[in-house]
Amino acid sequence: MKLIIVEHGQTEHGAQRLHQFANSELSKVGVKQAELLARRIKDSDADIIVSSKLTRAKQTAQIIAKQIKKKILYTALLNEKRRPSEIEGKSIDSKDVVSIKKEIKMHAVDKNWHYSDEENISEFRERIIKLLGYISQRREKTVMIVSHSYVITSLVALMLLGEKDLTTERMQTISKFLDLDNTGVSECVQDKEGKWKLRRWNDHSHLN
Repeated sequence: MKLIIVEHGQTEHGAQRLHQFANSELSKVGVKQAELLARRIKDSDADIIVSSKLTRAKQTAQIIAKQIKKKILYTALLNEKRRPSEIEGKSIDSKDVVSIKKEIKMHAVDKNWHYSDEENISEFRERIIKLLGYISQRREKTVMIVSHSYVITSLVALMLLGEKDLTTERMQTISKFLDLDNTGVSECVQDKEGKWKLRRWNDHSHLN
């Protein structure tokens, strides 16, 4: 199997360094980014597009699908990690947000602890494991997914380390090391033994 991985386009909230809502839409720049990517990959060999259910990813997937004429499936497995609702729409750098994140980090080892309504890191890790299983079981030769930065980097971390060695600390470390641009394209292939290899990372030459 070949997996084509697409990060969604820019949003106004993202450009302003604000924590996004589930329904945050693409900005005009984000729409243009998705259109440029769609034109670039119009001859893609993707058999199907599988997208996050969050608005910014859905819009990106729909722009691509219009160009490559492929069906879209939506799954919450590809949704970005759910943050506490208290920080939605707030600046990433605000004192309140930094304080909340610090408290969450202090309790990261407690699988049952929540600040409020967020998805904790252990729950997120389990979802990423389910996501890779879902992808690996698909019968298409080439699957394109449209998702979010932390999901994408965590998915690649799981491919690299395997479930046994994917601690939450390693997943977070690798995610901080890897970098993604809006509509950046990555590519992984799975061999006959089921092992994954990274063939391309964050290709955003269409934006140049």
